[in-house]
Amino acid sequence: MVANQVSQPFDFAEFTNPYNLSCIPQALTSSALIPARQEQATVKRAIHLVAAKRASEPFSNTRLAIGDYIADVLLDTREHARVYHWIVQKAGSPEVVYWGQESTFEEAKTAAQSYLQSLNRSQKKKA
Repeated sequence: MVANQVSQPFDFAEFTNPYNLSCIPQALTSSALIPARQEQATVKRAIHLVAAKRASEPFSNTRLAIGDYIADVLLDTREHARVYHWIVQKAGSPEVVYWGQESTFEEAKTAAQSYLQSLNRSQKKKA
């Protein structure tokens, strides 16, 4: 017997017809697993695009306090690029002791904390 020889003739249409289920076991052809032909025609597929979620920034208006000094970290909303300002004042005084700006909230907060800590150290040395 030749390996490529087919012992029984077959209809090639059986393999190309997507709705011919004669070769699938009966248990797999239940209506729950394979919808009827008319149901398949009404199935609509769509793509739902979702924007990538940005990493959320902490609150942009934050007040820090160390010793007799306070520092505010604020987002400048007037600029197109995000700029965070940090402003140091003596508690209860409108006078600005020092200020700076950074490109991220964390950088501004770290800079303000560092400056407050240096003011607190120098204040303790005087006392």
